[in-house]
Amino acid sequence: MAKARLSTARRPQAFDPGDWPIAWMARAERQHARNATALLAPLGMHHREFRLLAFLGQSEGLSVGELADLAVLERPTVSKMVDRLQLEGWMERTVADPNGNQSADRRRSPLALTALGRAKLAAAVPIVEALFERYREGISVDQQAHFVAELKDFFQRVQAANPGAAPGDPDAAQKPRRR
Repeated sequence: MAKARLSTARRPQAFDPGDWPIAWMARAERQHARNATALLAPLGMHHREFRLLAFLGQSEGLSVGELADLAVLERPTVSKMVDRLQLEGWMERTVADPNGNQSADRRRSPLALTALGRAKLAAAVPIVEALFERYREGISVDQQAHFVAELKDFFQRVQAANPGAAPGDPDAAQKPRRR
């Protein structure tokens, strides 16, 4: 019987979706979305809108595509959100990029926060920062730094794992083509 247990212990375990890191990250993001949206509701803001304002507040002049990539949202979704945020008076599509180049394509038009958008962002940042502080309670600064470093490393591995590329292929991080 001891041999049977030993050989069982050596076999690789079956796939367990409960141990899948991507599922845990998705669950954490979904719960954070619920938490943040509830806290931002008095400002008339959804957590995805906060993300757009936060990234645009950090780097004005982004296109819809660039903003979508940073906010990890689909471009058509961001385009619709930008339209709504323009109606709210929180952001605007500018007619030229910082180099003065005109853009007829709305998707390429540089985006900017309005004064009202900057005020909304300024009101929302302390709310979101306080929420993140709650997430970090009881975790040392070193543990936080290690966790973030591990997440960044894991992201780099996921990004580089292009299913169609050979290991070590420099083009492996490219996005797969859509049909």
